[in-house]
Amino acid sequence: MARAARELGLDTMVGNMMGTSLAMAPGFLVGRCARWSICDGPVFLKADRAVTVEYANGTISCPPALWG
Repeated sequence: MARAARELGLDTMVGNMMGTSLAMAPGFLVGRCARWSICDGPVFLKADRAVTVEYANGTISCPPALWG
């Protein structure tokens, strides 16, 4: 969908308001194709999964163990 939107001259945005790291992982992948990406939802949780997305220097990464 993100590619199709770009081909139509549209911008895309990916976000996650309050999901776990596992919920954010697909957004992380699609966010690479988006003009805007707000992937900070998991940092606002009191508790997250045992394996989490990693944030460093303004970037996000998903360790292989996050996917299960």
